[in-house]
Amino acid sequence: MSRARVPGHERRALTALIGYSFSAAPAMATLTAVTAVLAGAAPVGITVATGELVDVLTPAIGHGLGTPAARECYRLVALIAALFLLAHLTESARTALGRALGRLVTGRLAERVMMAAAEPATTGHLEDPAYLGRLGRARGEGTIDMPAGEAVFGFSTRASMWVTSIG
Repeated sequence: MSRARVPGHERRALTALIGYSFSAAPAMATLTAVTAVLAGAAPVGITVATGELVDVLTPAIGHGLGTPAARECYRLVALIAALFLLAHLTESARTALGRALGRLVTGRLAERVMMAAAEPATTGHLEDPAYLGRLGRARGEGTIDMPAGEAVFGFSTRASMWVTSIG
């Protein structure tokens, strides 16, 4: 029998998982968050700088390469190139850090599950279906068999897209 998913329950679980990520590896979680924001903000900067370039380029056409308007165009082209580089570097860093953080969280949660399963002195608890269900969910078993660390990585991807969308 499957249980209906409650969005509030999933939201609380994701919030708890993100909080656990910051407690398990604060530096890595912070770097992942920072790179997610930068990876999301760089495309917005590219769009804004391209719009500025179009505005400056139109009056600069036909007035020579050494004019102040031409120098402003060069500056904007350099800015756009730097933002493209920043976007690619931060997206690569976010992916690498997010995957590493996800593996770390999955491993730490697996350790906690093993400690909880080994804690009682008897094995009777291992025959209780409710207990076994909780252990299975903690290991990532369920309808999609996704470990908790994959949710952490997925959230970093989502956060980056949210920043771009807001921008």
